[in-house]
Amino acid sequence: MITLACWVVSVAGMLTVAALGPSAAVPTIPGSAGWPPYSLDAHPPAGLVYSIQMVAVLAGAVAAWRLLTAARQEQGWDPRWLHAAGFLVAGVLTLLPPVGGDITSYLAYGQEAASGINPYTAGPQSPGVPPDPIIEAVDSPWQTTPSIYGPGFTWISTVIAHVAGADGHIAATSTRLLMTGAFILTGLILSAVSRTEAARRRAAAMWSANPLMIYALVAGAHVDALAALGIVGSLVLVRRFPLGAGALVGLAAGVKLTGLVALPGLLWAARSRPRALLAIILGAAAVAVPSYAATHGVFTQIRHASRFSTPASPWRPLASLIRQVLDHTTARSITSGLAGLLGLALVALLLRRGLPPAAETAVGRAAAITAAFAVGWLLTTPYVLPWYDALAWAPLALVAASFLDRVLLVHTTMLTIAFVPGRDVPLAGATDLIHRVMHSGLSPVVLAVLVLVTVRLAARRPVDVSLLAALPPRPAP
Repeated sequence: MITLACWVVSVAGMLTVAALGPSAAVPTIPGSAGWPPYSLDAHPPAGLVYSIQMVAVLAGAVAAWRLLTAARQEQGWDPRWLHAAGFLVAGVLTLLPPVGGDITSYLAYGQEAASGINPYTAGPQSPGVPPDPIIEAVDSPWQTTPSIYGPGFTWISTVIAHVAGADGHIAATSTRLLMTGAFILTGLILSAVSRTEAARRRAAAMWSANPLMIYALVAGAHVDALAALGIVGSLVLVRRFPLGAGALVGLAAGVKLTGLVALPGLLWAARSRPRALLAIILGAAAVAVPSYAATHGVFTQIRHASRFSTPASPWRPLASLIRQVLDHTTARSITSGLAGLLGLALVALLLRRGLPPAAETAVGRAAAITAAFAVGWLLTTPYVLPWYDALAWAPLALVAASFLDRVLLVHTTMLTIAFVPGRDVPLAGATDLIHRVMHSGLSPVVLAVLVLVTVRLAARRPVDVSLLAALPPRPAP
């Protein structure tokens, strides 16, 4: 009953914040009133919205922890009910306003591209961009920030912009239907490829019924849902249809370049089959390379964004210390380099120790390697947001349980708390103080400790020879 109560409290909080309408968490979406998103337009105070969100996130974390524990013990509810409950909440949320302001940037970049402006060289409200209600709705501080998303997603946003015109309700609902559809389809695929009742229950707990993923991907309407779908699809196809697997990882990379996190696992799965290996490479290249090569400014913008760090990350305080003796650019370069080295070292440690535990199938092993790369990157990258964690939750749902489940749960929970209420709007009084403490005080400490704990727990695990076989064999001397 505790699990059910926490789950209900969590999703009720999400629904309430969205249904109340524009607030510190919910942006104003311009458009015709006859189309969703629908809301009460109550304009609740920031303190109330923040409190509801905090309760929803904490209750969701408890529910997710208990669902994962029950799945690990092969107990808990019927996975069909878990999937159905998650999908039902996702469907209702899709008709309500989004929680968080990123969707306004998605729509604005589409409007830019539809009007002939390159969104990788000019932000929505940069000089020369034709103004319209959607572009004017972009949240601070992103009004003049160029896009960092992949050309594939920009193409999707452009099509939506052409269809919706200047009606933000139609554009937002079309975008959200796409995100929700990707979330639901990912859950269905995870369930379909799980061979046992326990595995299906784990997939539901990790994804479909996971309140933190529902909050980040559906309530927040984040594009990472599309990338996660491409990753899961590629893992499932790798054995029997390697060309399709490569194409799907190329599509994931076309949405966000981080979709390439699945490529090492796919290549391992085909390491003993030269034709399949070539098919994966060709499939990924045929989809991703032309779109990136034909898009002016995309790599410049991605390279520029890669040097940023969020205040919730442990790297921001380190960069501040380095800036006491070196210039800003050098400090960024040093922290980015250190983060990359630490990430690679953590991935190598996880793989060497057989983490996460892989099923004895090509899909299971490929998913384990993908999850190891995703976890290693997420725990060490300077710029990380809670919805990025979807790239690890999805492949972890295809492997056996380990302490990495709880590491990722803590990681997602802390980041979600740090970024409540979801928009960069002024707060006041106790709400502002709590937000600052969580965002720039507690979060960097927790995330730093989490890396140390992960290294410690991984180092204590004996070397798993079976997973070492997943690595390319060393050439004979």
